[in-house]
Amino acid sequence: MMKSFFRRYQLFIVNIVSASGLLATSDLFVQILYEKRETIDKKRFLAALGTGAVMGVEGHIWYSYIDRVMAQRTWRDVFKKVAIDQTIGAPFYALTYIA
Repeated sequence: MMKSFFRRYQLFIVNIVSASGLLATSDLFVQILYEKRETIDKKRFLAALGTGAVMGVEGHIWYSYIDRVMAQRTWRDVFKKVAIDQTIGAPFYALTYIA
């Protein structure tokens, strides 16, 4: 049962884990290397982890939708997907990150 669950939702879980992991790791690096903190701000780290998880869900839904709507794989469609992503998707990502 668990095996079928993970097989079905594998991409979704990977997207959430990778987005939250990358955002939290980058915040950790900023705290240690750039700001040269002696102690880690755990609240900020967990906020970055949570924001990454939300953005992982958002990205999974958004890119799944774009792939479903524009199923063709030609160069022209790739450029259309990028244009749609930058004009419609990017502002939502920015709002999610700022909020």
